[in-house]
Amino acid sequence: LHFDRPGRSETDRAAEALMKLLPHFQTAFAIQKTTLLEREKSAHMESAFFSSSAPSAIITEDYQVRLANGSFEKFVEASHLLVEYSDSVIDFVDTALQDEVARLIGMASSHGRVRHVAWVEDKVKNVKWLISVDALSGRVGLGSQFKNVFATNERVYMLTIRELGGNSLLAPDTIKSIFGLTPTEADLAYCLLRGETASEIARQRGVSKNTVHNQLASAMARVGVNRQTQFLHCLSMLSAMC
Repeated sequence: LHFDRPGRSETDRAAEALMKLLPHFQTAFAIQKTTLLEREKSAHMESAFFSSSAPSAIITEDYQVRLANGSFEKFVEASHLLVEYSDSVIDFVDTALQDEVARLIGMASSHGRVRHVAWVEDKVKNVKWLISVDALSGRVGLGSQFKNVFATNERVYMLTIRELGGNSLLAPDTIKSIFGLTPTEADLAYCLLRGETASEIARQRGVSKNTVHNQLASAMARVGVNRQTQFLHCLSMLSAMC
């Protein structure tokens, strides 16, 4: 601000004008900071997506692929008799697999805050899959971390498909990626799967039993169950199929 004649009244007017502008500057700076943080988060999220060993793709309700990682493309190549992927569209050759994916997408559309997981078996082809679907959005939730993908507010979903078989016991990293648990929660689930009690786990970690129970409650909430027996049933079913 420039004033031709210096004086007390002019200085007071300048200070008053600047104080009125200050909240707008603060808002602009806050928006800029948030934008930079979101861009950084987006870069980390997309990097993790592309480098993930889990075969994942971001798709629409009609199976249009918006983004797919290398693991998903390798999965399709290895399972070309079950799933085909061309011209950015997924074609499920196996009807059992397609029906389950469609069901999970429908559930995710209605209950977007929960990861929806299902196990599918085609007894004719002797193939088993583990499928998970997460609802994404271009403006909120996980979708906000894939800004380079979403140009509109269309409904999109993170689809992950694993062909199962071969492993006798799940590893913590696998449990973590499948159910969306934290590393601590996944390790806790792994210990429970091996038959360890909450007291034993607490003693090994040097924490209280209540801490272990709180971590277990958090893990069960992510999986969508409210009883430990249900949680162990999910883990045992998965262990038996992997």
